[in-house]
Amino acid sequence: MWKYIVKRLLLLIPVVIGVTFLVFVIINLKPGDPGRMILGISATQEAVDEYNTELGLDRPFLVRYADYMSHLVRGDFGLSWYGSEPVLPKILHLYPATLKICILAILFAMGVGIPLGVLSAVKQYSLADRIASTFAMILASVPMFWLCLLMTLLFSVHLKLLPSFGLTSWKHYIMPMIALGSNTLGLSIRLTRSSMLEEIRQDYVRTARAKGAKEKTVIFTHALRNSLIPVVTACGTNFSLLLGGTVFVEAVFAIPGLGNFLITAVTKKDIPVVMGCVVILAISVVIINLIIDIVYAYLDPRIKSKYQGSIRRRRRKAVE
Repeated sequence: MWKYIVKRLLLLIPVVIGVTFLVFVIINLKPGDPGRMILGISATQEAVDEYNTELGLDRPFLVRYADYMSHLVRGDFGLSWYGSEPVLPKILHLYPATLKICILAILFAMGVGIPLGVLSAVKQYSLADRIASTFAMILASVPMFWLCLLMTLLFSVHLKLLPSFGLTSWKHYIMPMIALGSNTLGLSIRLTRSSMLEEIRQDYVRTARAKGAKEKTVIFTHALRNSLIPVVTACGTNFSLLLGGTVFVEAVFAIPGLGNFLITAVTKKDIPVVMGCVVILAISVVIINLIIDIVYAYLDPRIKSKYQGSIRRRRRKAVE
């Protein structure tokens, strides 16, 4: 398993290279003159050209990209073009808030969605099943930004129960968590239901019931564990998307997070900040996918044994 983890971490290198190159191309194609945007419209063209030269924008594209990657390998994310502030400390300061909201959102989606999906599958075609299925469809269809505004009007403006901006107490996390995890919640309900319905019709479930196993044991010990693999896959994938989706939530609730910081940098064409945010997000996605694979091995030991068996076969071939 450790060799597999190391192998997956080594894949981080081509991922970061590919993602950074693509984003570097896109951000450089974006209209706008950084020198003019930084110095303002009152600056002379000579001053703007001189400032762009200081930023290195007069050099060829590939040279600038190679120079950025050479600094990145040494852990140097560069300086922001606005204020000359180091990029990495600023990102590390803002990233925990974004990550915390995403973790709470995914835990909320799975913690509520899996039980509702199990209930919907066990009570198929009942009133509870219809309510849960309708609830899941609504959540999967509601736009995130609309839900943010709706909750702000209801819980902050009218009921005055929850704060509408900032992250200074546990109450500030409630609405961003629900808004960010709502679509994933609807998806987890539907996936858990469909996966559970497939598992409870399998022969091993009938055998367990025939042997006199309790219904709770059959559902939660046998069927649920095997049905969680597609749910974990979807939630893990959505967790990667939530890291980028915090932009809307952070904008509505005025949260000082990485998403808001990234959008501001893109608007200003602050290339060092954009590239630094993208690198951190790319590393996060690779690590999240690695964690999902490890959870697979825990949920289904056949996956772990299959991987270990392939290693043993390769060793025997090498010896032969």
